[in-house]
Order: sequence, then structure tokens, then C-alpha cells
Amino acid sequence: MDVTSPCHGSESEASSTSEYGPAPLVGYAVKPRKDHLLQRRYFPSKIGGSPAWLDPELLPSGELTCDSCAKPMAFLAQLYSPGENDAAFHRTIYVFACTCCPGSFRALRSQLPRDNAYYPPVPASEDDTTVSDDLITSRSCSLCGLPRDVAECDDQGVHVACRRRLEGRWKLKVDEFGLFIEECDEEMTDSESDVLTSDLIGDEGHLLEEYEKKDEDEIMDDSEVEAFNELCPEIDADDQAHKEFEILAKANPGHVVYYCRGGEPVWLTSMGKEPASPTPCERCGAPREFEFQIQPQLVYKASCDFDFGVVAVYTCSADCEIEGYAREFTAVQNEPEEWVTSSEKQEVVEIPVSSKR
Repeated sequence: MDVTSPCHGSESEASSTSEYGPAPLVGYAVKPRKDHLLQRRYFPSKIGGSPAWLDPELLPSGELTCDSCAKPMAFLAQLYSPGENDAAFHRTIYVFACTCCPGSFRALRSQLPRDNAYYPPVPASEDDTTVSDDLITSRSCSLCGLPRDVAECDDQGVHVACRRRLEGRWKLKVDEFGLFIEECDEEMTDSESDVLTSDLIGDEGHLLEEYEKKDEDEIMDDSEVEAFNELCPEIDADDQAHKEFEILAKANPGHVVYYCRGGEPVWLTSMGKEPASPTPCERCGAPREFEFQIQPQLVYKASCDFDFGVVAVYTCSADCEIEGYAREFTAVQNEPEEWVTSSEKQEVVEIPVSSKR
């Protein structure tokens, strides 16, 4: 699932880029038509599970531990986003999170030219389910999916830390989904909020429709919404950032990724500490540009055992040549203290159970 076509440097650029900048995309977490389509040979965009490494040899073992606690990080998501130059014909951005240290995230970029040692010019057949990936599995922890040399392993090649977490009934992986990508609706209409998938085309359109039907019973009815709103802190009427975030969320209900390379992030709020500004690329000096953000909705959709607000990913605007994997820049915005404090002061309200459940 190539996320760049409608947004950055594509044949459809003229129709999707306005005077206001590149047209954004949104991604929905859906179950793939066939599980094997999330393997690396299909260049997937995905959530959770094990990373589908673009470069299967030069794995980024040294980049997969938290800077704060030195523990192995958890794989969160990857987006396949080919660049404009020949060196980035194949290009994937990976995001990892530390489950112990709030706000600790890592973004890595990997890219390959069209002519490379791992992928033939002809796309892999979707019907071929027999291919195994021994090059990756033989070097990875079977529990967390990260390279074995990220941390100490036992005799079976499993991270000792993973064994301990498993004994403590901690989750070792984020729930796995494919990412269905479509153009972003920037305004919400009544018809769009009722029937989100009416204009979907392509092989994956039915996946999103099935996903929404599956989650239909989980949507709050009016009484639940009223009770939920009583629990939530009052949002500052002057918080323009939050207004824009709400518009995006309501116009594209359920999306977990917002993609707009060369655009701007949509922050959760203008309150609290301002998110960090991206630094230039350490390798070539080119400025980094915003590429995508992971939305807080993913915490619930993928049953993450750690919380976050918005995780914005900035990447080298030049897609400079690299070997293996290179670190990029993340800026994280969590709920401001004002929201948490206000929420704690609210009277506890019992949320009624919907009759639909």
C-alpha cells in the first residue's frame, strides 16, 4: 500500500495538490485479505506484529533500544512511501515505542533502489503463500519480532526480557493490522458521517467496510456520549489546534494515521508544552519535513498497553542515500496536564451500557 501517490511527487500530483499544499491521506487499521500480504515482499504499510524489514540483512539492532532506559522498544507501525529519487525507489518508515518510558519513540528510514539484491522488478504474486522468510526469522526473537542481537537471548534465541514480560502477562507485540490508505476528508457532512465507504474503490475497499460493520456495536449511543462528555475536561474555546484535530477526527472517523509529506501536523491541542521542532538531517544537512503522524485512536484500536497523544514523524527532505536504516525525527504531544487535572476534578459518572451490546 503506497501512501505517497495522492500526496507527494506522483502522477496524480496535479489533481491532488492545491494552492494550499499537498493533499493529505488517512490510514485505517484493517485486517488484510490474506495474512501473508503483510510480508516484506509485498512492501506493506502495517500496524503492529513484527516489522516487515525492507533491508533484510542490515537490520538496525543498535537503534532499537530506548535512549532513556536501554530496554528493547516495541514495533508500532511502518509506512511504505517511495521517494522521488532513484535511491529511494523502495522506501519504508518504521516507528517504535518504549513501553516503559512515556513519550519515547523512534523513527527509522530504510530505502533501496529499484535494482537491488532482494526484490525483483516484477511484483510478487499475491497467490504465492509458500514463501518463508528464513533470512529474517532465523535472526529474530520469536516473541517480539526484533533482531536477536538487540538484547540478551536464551539458548533458544529468545530475548530474556521477553520471557520475563511474558511470565508477567505483559503484551509483547502491538496487535497486527494492515493499513488501508485513502484521501482525507477535510470537512464532514451528514452523508459522509453515515456512510464513510460509499466512494471506496479497489481491492481493499471491502476491508474497511467490514471493519466498520464489525465495530458498529462499539459506537456509543446518545446516552453514552452524554455521559462520556461529562467525564471529559472542558476544552478551551480558543484552542484552535484542538478544533482542527476534532474536525479531522470527525470527518475521518476511526483513522489511525494522518499522512501529508511536506505539509503540517495536526496537533491535539495548543495547550501545554509545545512539541519539539525537527532538526536538519544529520547525514546530509537537508531540512527535515513532516511526513505523517500516528493518532491516539491507535491506542484503542491496536490494544496498546501504553498511551500517547500524537506522534509526528519528520524525515529527510532529500531522501539522502543510506545503508540499512537511518534514524529520523519524532515529535510527541501527549494530553496536557490541564486536561488531566480537569478530568480528575470531574464528578464520576456511570456510563450506561448500550442496549446494542
